[in-house]
Amino acid sequence: MSIILFGVYNYISYKIKNKIYSQKVADINKEMSNRLISSKIINLSNKEFLEYNKDILERYYNTSFHESNNKDIDLIGKIDGDLYGVKSIKKGLEHSISLRELNNLIEGIEDGKIDKAIVITNTYFTEEVIELGNEGLKNLILINFDELTKILKELELYPQGKEIEDLIHSRREQKRKKILKERKGFFVLNKVIRYFILAIALWVLSYVVSYPLYYRFMSVILIILATIGLFGYLTRWLRDKKEISLHK
Repeated sequence: MSIILFGVYNYISYKIKNKIYSQKVADINKEMSNRLISSKIINLSNKEFLEYNKDILERYYNTSFHESNNKDIDLIGKIDGDLYGVKSIKKGLEHSISLRELNNLIEGIEDGKIDKAIVITNTYFTEEVIELGNEGLKNLILINFDELTKILKELELYPQGKEIEDLIHSRREQKRKKILKERKGFFVLNKVIRYFILAIALWVLSYVVSYPLYYRFMSVILIILATIGLFGYLTRWLRDKKEISLHK
């Protein structure tokens, strides 16, 4: 009975741990994928973002959109016989889309210029806009960043596998370069010289202070650091010189 209970306990523990691990992996993958999408959009101009949204909406609604002559509406197209106006808004993630920015578009719906409107953005909407979309104006379709990622998943355009691995490798490479840069900062001739000068100054001061051993100890430490820095500087200098001669 003890063996059976022990086995059941281990099995349940394994399942719980495996579920927690799988959830953590899924959360990390989602964060990485969203970061990929967000960084891609941030690098797009407003015009490019509009073209990006046009392609996505045409695939999602299985229709076609064309640019509008109305300054308050970016795209026009028909979905199931209804005339849709599309407004594309690109902003930093720290900024939300306010109702004031959509007033003219909403007036277009109320005046009958369009039947429905789609507002698509890489950020989010204020509570006032969300309440209007949920309660006040049913013909207003709001697509924030989260909704955009859902659409990308349905269209199988959501980053997965190889793209996430490339992002992880890229971040590792950036971290490695940063570490190398910091190391090179230690192997600078001016810094090495300052260490030597400070070490000599501490050694001289040790003859006139109350705790000479402490000053001499710190002087020795600085000399060791300066020697390591000098060795690193000379090694890097010889390597760079060798690479230059090879290129020639």
